[in-house]
Amino acid sequence: TVKITGTNGTGNTFAKYGFQLVAMKGIDTAVTVADAGTWSSTVPASTHIVAPGLYTYLTVAEHSSPITFTGTSCTQSFTWTAPAAGTGTISFWSVINLCVSATDHNSTSDEWNTAMVTVPELVVPTSVASMPIDVNVGIFPNPVTNLMNVNFDGVAAGTYSLSVFDMSGKIVAAQQVEISSSINIAINTSAWTAGMYHVAISNGSTYKSVSVIKE
Repeated sequence: TVKITGTNGTGNTFAKYGFQLVAMKGIDTAVTVADAGTWSSTVPASTHIVAPGLYTYLTVAEHSSPITFTGTSCTQSFTWTAPAAGTGTISFWSVINLCVSATDHNSTSDEWNTAMVTVPELVVPTSVASMPIDVNVGIFPNPVTNLMNVNFDGVAAGTYSLSVFDMSGKIVAAQQVEISSSINIAINTSAWTAGMYHVAISNGSTYKSVSVIKE
């Protein structure tokens, strides 16, 4: 699920808003502009998916008509399927425009802003094999807030390395774990920034990774 959120911090009142959201291969220095992944055709009300055109080059998730703005923030969520392994780094680009007038959507009093998020591809080490598919690695809650519980069930007894990576590949948590057959490990996540993380467990000959979202 890809979510775009805009917050009004101006103190002004806005009647409507519009937005655009794209996913592209690489970043802004890419020589060839191309879509990354695919957007689901099932979308929220007053939004649609627009195929590449003369001015966009990319598939765009956007408003289909001006959307009523209430409170101090607006949020839209879309289902997106990631591209095939080997695509490499991708990036999400977005813009939100808040409209003062309910009828004039080109007013000089409108407020807008943009954002870009780079998502590196998770590279799984090739020096170790994948764990059997029947091994159960559970994370709860997911999304997490301040505490993440990692549960391993049906894992062969031994010493395992537990590592948590952020989307840049940086290790944010790591520890050695002695496992007999099942174990639950609690990890403090209060200092983590919001975003996606990958929890990896390995004993040198087997490997498995599970994704988790930090709110």
